[in-house]
Amino acid sequence: MCKPHWIKRKVESGNVVEESIFLAYPKKAWMHKPTAKTKSKKALENFRCRVRNLSRFINSNYSPGDLLVTLTYSRLGYSYLKAKPTTQTTPRDIAFYAAKEELQLFLARCKYHAQKAGVPFKAIYITSDIKSSTGHYARVHHHLLVNNEATDIVRDCWKHGHTKITPLKNQVDYAPIAYYFLEQTRTTEDQNSFGRTQSVLAPIISDTYLVNLNEKLVAPEDAQVLSSGF
Repeated sequence: MCKPHWIKRKVESGNVVEESIFLAYPKKAWMHKPTAKTKSKKALENFRCRVRNLSRFINSNYSPGDLLVTLTYSRLGYSYLKAKPTTQTTPRDIAFYAAKEELQLFLARCKYHAQKAGVPFKAIYITSDIKSSTGHYARVHHHLLVNNEATDIVRDCWKHGHTKITPLKNQVDYAPIAYYFLEQTRTTEDQNSFGRTQSVLAPIISDTYLVNLNEKLVAPEDAQVLSSGF
């Protein structure tokens, strides 16, 4: 049986670099039966992992001046969603899953027009029918992060309602945007509770097995130490 071992992990996400030292255990063939308390803690930890995962993708691909985009549906656009053929049974699910399909068509149009215009296009996106402030139901909508070269393309390709575009501010870490996105997604245990185009770069993760167990994490002198707050 493999013994536990210490690992130093480095994650590079654009200008944000994370380092951690942890003890890696071999996977066990058995697990304790989860209690209500451990389930609650696990759900919170899973959410934090999803925020951390998404923030790494955002930091790896976007910078000040890129776009935070919200796509909404007009009354006519919403009625179009509800009229699409579907296997869903509730009005809310009918609109939600039809909207997810419509977003894929929108992204395909954006990619086509971006290639035609010779500009890059990369997007990270979610579909939501939840109000982030209360967790209550909201009319289905989409949130995206898009590179600024595609501003006109995004605005021209959305035909079902309003397009709200806000340039990203000069932040060192975009973890708050990841939190904002994911608190509006439907509950899921999947870390990939967001979508991304193939052009989106992944963070760089490297692991080193430690021989010297006295090694400490030390930030470079010119680094700004961050705290996610989540």
